[in-house]
Amino acid sequence: MSDNKSGWVPTVMDQRDLKLYAEHPLVEGGYKPEFAVKWIQKTNAFSVKVSTGTKTEKGYPITVETAIGVMSYLELMELIETVASAPGPVSFEMDNWGQPFIWSKEQGKSIRSPDILNVSRFQVAKREDGSIVLSVAAKGKKEMEFEFKGSDFHRIQKNGQADKSMASRIAARTWAGFWKKFAQKKYEDSWQETEYDKNKRIERMNKANGNNGSGRNANYNSGGNTGGGGGNNNYNQRPQQSAPQQSAPAPAPQQSSGNPAPSFDSFDDDIPF
Repeated sequence: MSDNKSGWVPTVMDQRDLKLYAEHPLVEGGYKPEFAVKWIQKTNAFSVKVSTGTKTEKGYPITVETAIGVMSYLELMELIETVASAPGPVSFEMDNWGQPFIWSKEQGKSIRSPDILNVSRFQVAKREDGSIVLSVAAKGKKEMEFEFKGSDFHRIQKNGQADKSMASRIAARTWAGFWKKFAQKKYEDSWQETEYDKNKRIERMNKANGNNGSGRNANYNSGGNTGGGGGNNNYNQRPQQSAPQQSAPAPAPQQSSGNPAPSFDSFDDDIPF
């Protein structure tokens, strides 16, 4: 949705209270890193978009974006709640695989990777002090760490004293709980058959009716393949057991891409595709 002035109209998913913000030191000309969730209508999937707070030499924001299906997204929220409820320090990871679109300088457009790559990694951890942290890593990008702290204006205390552990635990469970309900309802209300699935369904019907695909174009206008892997990042080596040094999120078979010029979703030029 857009308007004549800005070309973009925010939705409830752009509300500041629903995002997470990192406390990483700001670089010159940078901005506070954030963790935001988007909805991809063409593929009935969510997209986790993490801004690193930095830009390329040409001024494009550097981000880590991972498409993720509704069930996997709900699993991530469940993982956050599970870690928040753990009796002691603990850490779990979710690796995200897919066939991302990678910018090709030779072709002047984004092309889908023929290989299934590790797009990114989410890590959910409970520290020794009881705070809950969600980290995002991807190859070639700075790892982002988001700590659940609760509101600065509505502080949780115990007998008049600040309780960091309790505040973090409640903030994590509240945030994850909201997104579990929101994601399920959004999926139910916004689901549409994708062009890719529609084309395949009609093709099967034509074959079943003995048409061998004839008349296929009479049933629909050919649409691009909007299915496929998730994320616009090229983490192309399976990570070791330890969390990657650079930023990292689960394969979402439904990341769409057009043929945009390099922007915040572009890959590092020094990483081959």
